Amino acid sequence: MAARELTPWLETPLGRIYHDDSVNVMRGSEDASVDMILTSPPFALTRKKDYGNEQEDEYLEWFRSFAVEFGRILKEDGSLVIDLGGAWKPGIPVRSLYHFKLLIMLCEEYDFHLAQEFYWWNPSKLPTPAEWVNIRRVRVKDAVNTVWWLAKSPWPRASNRRVLQPYSDSMRDLLSNGYKAKLRPSGHDISEKFARDNGAAIPPNLIAVPNTESNSRYLRYCAENDLRAHPARFPASVPEYFIRMATDRGDLVLDPFGGSCVTGEVAERLERKWVCVEVKEEYLRGAKGRFEDSQQPCATAKNSKKTGEVYYRIPHPGILWDDTEHDPLPADGGRKRPRISPEAAFAPLVEQMETLAREMFLIRERAQADDQDYVGDQSKCQPTRLRGFKRRLNERMESFERKLSGRPDPDWIEDGLARFESYAWQWLSSELSALREELGESHHGFSHVLGDFQNEVDQRVETFATAMRARTA
Repeated sequence: MAARELTPWLETPLGRIYHDDSVNVMRGSEDASVDMILTSPPFALTRKKDYGNEQEDEYLEWFRSFAVEFGRILKEDGSLVIDLGGAWKPGIPVRSLYHFKLLIMLCEEYDFHLAQEFYWWNPSKLPTPAEWVNIRRVRVKDAVNTVWWLAKSPWPRASNRRVLQPYSDSMRDLLSNGYKAKLRPSGHDISEKFARDNGAAIPPNLIAVPNTESNSRYLRYCAENDLRAHPARFPASVPEYFIRMATDRGDLVLDPFGGSCVTGEVAERLERKWVCVEVKEEYLRGAKGRFEDSQQPCATAKNSKKTGEVYYRIPHPGILWDDTEHDPLPADGGRKRPRISPEAAFAPLVEQMETLAREMFLIRERAQADDQDYVGDQSKCQPTRLRGFKRRLNERMESFERKLSGRPDPDWIEDGLARFESYAWQWLSSELSALREELGESHHGFSHVLGDFQNEVDQRVETFATAMRARTA
C-alpha cells in the first residue's frame, strides 16, 4: 500500500495500525493498491461527541479530502463500504439527509457506483431519540444504519455464495413437499428450478446484528488496563460480512477511521492484510488488546449459535392492532411537550438501578459456594472490572448531578432523565454482562467483594435518587 515508508503504531503478522490522520497515510500510498476500504466514519450528529464527529452542515466538505484519496488508492475492482448512522435535525423531529447527500456526492462528483445499499438493523437498540420516541411519542425508535457498498466499476469482485443463510422453515417445507410451477399474481413466473435445494438461501440486504457482546474481549481488556473504550464500535459481524463477500485471502483491507480496530481484528482472523488508521491514541491503546491474545478468537456469527442468537424476528406490524379507542392525535403534531411528573420521569431510572442491585445479589449467591473457606485480603481477589465499574458509575452519576445543578428548568431535567435512561443503561448492561463472563471463569473469594460492591451500589443509588428528587421537586 505505502509508496513511502510510514512508521506503524502497531504491527501484526498481517496488519498495521497507524496513529495519524488517514488522509496523510493515504497520500503516501500507491495508486490502486487497496482491495477494500471498509469503515464507519464519525456520523454527522447535531451535537458534538468525543470521538470526533463533524457537524452536519460541514460534513460533506470535510469528507471530500477522503473521497479523493479513496478513489485514487482503491483498485478498479475493489469495494468501498461505508456504515453511516442517521441524524436528527436539532430541536425538531425531522431527519437529516446528510448520508443520502454523501452518497450522491460520491457517485456524481467522484465517479463511484452504488453496487447496493444495505441496512444494518440492531435488534438491541434502545428507543431513541428519547424526546421524540419516549416522551412525545411522535416517532418510532431509530434502529437501522445505512451501509453504502460502492465501487469504482459497475463490476467489483464479489460472491453472495460466501454469505448464504439457512433456509427458512417455510422454504424447507416447500423443498420437502414440492412446488407447482406457476405464474404468480405479481407477474413473476416461478419455474420448477425454484424448488431446487441449493443448500442455503441468498440473504437480503438487511443485516440483523445486535451491538451487544460482539466486543466483550475488547471491553475486558480496556477495563483491566483502566482504558476508556471507544464509544461507537460496530459489531464484528458487520465488517466480516463484507470482507467475506468481496475480498480474497491475501487482499488488503483499509479502515481509515479505525477506532478500536474491529476491522483489523476480523481481517487478521480471515487472513486478509489490513491497515487501520486512528487519530486518537487513547483508542489505539484499547485496540492493542484485540491482538495480544491470538489464540482467543473474536466474536463471530458462528459463536452466537451457542447462545441461540441465530435468528432475529420482526413482528408483523398488525399483531396488536384492534378496535380499542385511542386518544386523539395531538393537533400540533407533538410540538407542545407533555408534562411528566418528577416521580414518573425518575421511576424507570430507579427501577433499573434496583434491577442492577438484584442481579449483583444473584452473582454473589452464585459465588458463595466457592469461597466458604476463603480467608485473606479481599482486595487481592477483587476483579479489576469491579473497580473500574464503580469508578465509571460514580463519574457518570456525578456528571449528571452537576448538569442538573446548573440547569434547574423542569423540562431540561425531564429530558436529561430520559437521556440518562436511554444511554447510560446500555453501558451498564454491557459492563454487567462482561462481569458475568469474568466471574464464570473463576470467582473464588469474590462473594465478599460482590457483597461490598452491592452495598456501595445501593448507597450510591440512594444518594443519587435523593439528589434527583430534590432537583425535580
